[in-house]
Amino acid sequence: LILKNPRAGMDEIDVYITRTNGYEQIILGDNRELHLRKIPHRYSVFPLRLAPGEEVKITSRLINRIGATDAEWEVYSDTHFTRFSLIESLWWGLFVGFVLSLFFYSVPILIGAKDFKLTLFFGLYVLSSLIYQLSVNGTLYSFGFSASYINHITLLFGIFFGLFTVL
Repeated sequence: LILKNPRAGMDEIDVYITRTNGYEQIILGDNRELHLRKIPHRYSVFPLRLAPGEEVKITSRLINRIGATDAEWEVYSDTHFTRFSLIESLWWGLFVGFVLSLFFYSVPILIGAKDFKLTLFFGLYVLSSLIYQLSVNGTLYSFGFSASYINHITLLFGIFFGLFTVL
């Protein structure tokens, strides 16, 4: 089984799996290094191998300093998790591609209108929107950015996104 926390930006997750012969600790979250995980993914995920008829108790300690804390765990089989990850990556790729294609389509029109401020604000709006979305959904974490940088990027580009929306 693969267990996944549905919130991509959780800061720290400590999972304790109690079995009849002891317990296992799994350390997840964005404040932890990605290469230390058994499954490097933008979500906090871990594999759980069970023997036939085995019962386990899962206890979680969750810390999230920015945003909501989600204590839910979703359970997937290997094939369903792979399908979920591929489809979600496809949708994010289509979203980013669609936004960038509209941006590159609109820039020559805005430049032709000879309104430098509008062109600048529109460009900064699109840039801040994309970077904010990629930092919030965990994509920057999966590229190896540390959590402190991601928190600063999320805050800074969230403010820029709001500011350029108004402007």
